[in-house]
Amino acid sequence: DGAMPSANAVLAGVLYQLGYANGRVEYERDAEQMIGEVLVQAQRHPSSFAYWLQVTRNIKQVACEVSISGEGATEAYLAFRRGAKTQGIRYKTSHRPQEVLHFNVCRNGSCFMPETDLSTALGLTF
Repeated sequence: DGAMPSANAVLAGVLYQLGYANGRVEYERDAEQMIGEVLVQAQRHPSSFAYWLQVTRNIKQVACEVSISGEGATEAYLAFRRGAKTQGIRYKTSHRPQEVLHFNVCRNGSCFMPETDLSTALGLTF
């Protein structure tokens, strides 16, 4: 990396995001493998691998995920974002008419029971 990030670093970041957004675990694994290939060099020469390290941080930083589904999921998402005390949360929403609104909160790979109350779900984030 220099003034412009390397194509492979950009690819690793996009591949991970694509895998996460579409539930394609193999894409996420491929991105993590790409990062693993350059991580030792990046740690030795961080200024030469700035974008690689940024992609690594973006992947590892997220410790909380929230999935919001049901009637009014979009509005609930906006309310949740306003009430969240941290920025390191990944969100997924799914609008399903005539389905009860649910907040599914996961931290560090472990998920809590689904909640229907916004305040209770916010309390589970951190």
